[in-house]
Amino acid sequence: MSKSPWRRDQLKELPVEYWVKVVLTDKEELQYNNVIRHTISDDMEILEIDTPKEVVIIPMRQVKYMTCDAGIFQQKKG
Repeated sequence: MSKSPWRRDQLKELPVEYWVKVVLTDKEELQYNNVIRHTISDDMEILEIDTPKEVVIIPMRQVKYMTCDAGIFQQKKG
């Protein structure tokens, strides 16, 4: 049995990976399956999608719609 490289106290800080799909105005579809964060800039002009290996910047005027894994919005019941 191999040991995990992560300490127990680090497990809380590991990012949750989820999927994001972006459909552009030209009908091109972009699918990212290992997203750790996605944000829209304060001025609503840029969508940023962060994965462990890259940061993708998309101008919002090119985005028709986007969807993501709803599991990231679930709250734990206390």
